[in-house]
Amino acid sequence: MVLNFLYFQVKIERKKESVEQRLAKVQQESYLEKRAEAHALEAAQLNARI
Repeated sequence: MVLNFLYFQVKIERKKESVEQRLAKVQQESYLEKRAEAHALEAAQLNARI
């Protein structure tokens, strides 16, 4: 019973996030993923040259 109440509280807190905040978070995650891929590609190219 207590766990259900805690889960409900967490779910309410997540819903308070605005649309702009969620969109910004998605864009940030997308940017970080692209940057990580670019770094991995660059590292692979450097390793191929050696």
